[in-house]
Amino acid sequence: MRERPQGQRVRRSSELPDHVGRVFVTAVPNVPIQVMGRRDPATGELCVGSIGTPQKDAPWPPVDLPSWIEVVTGPEAERLILAVHRSLIEQAEQKGGTLEEFIGARKRDLD
Repeated sequence: MRERPQGQRVRRSSELPDHVGRVFVTAVPNVPIQVMGRRDPATGELCVGSIGTPQKDAPWPPVDLPSWIEVVTGPEAERLILAVHRSLIEQAEQKGGTLEEFIGARKRDLD
């Protein structure tokens, strides 16, 4: 998970105008994070809105997702998760900590 795919830039959904783009969630088994955001309708790129750490006992994606949310799987989702994961590791290393500490601190900031 430490390698970012060549040329993969992580875009934020904040780069899109409000209410533009279809909402998505990734669904990749056995990864430490899942990503939610919006798909840029002009380019088709997945833009990150938030990052989650699914609970081991809960199904992912949740079985009761509304039909207007796209579930992204396969290589497209895997590339995005790899790029986001690497970005998080870089941010954690810049702060002098581990990925787990960095994610924990971000969760505490949101509580």
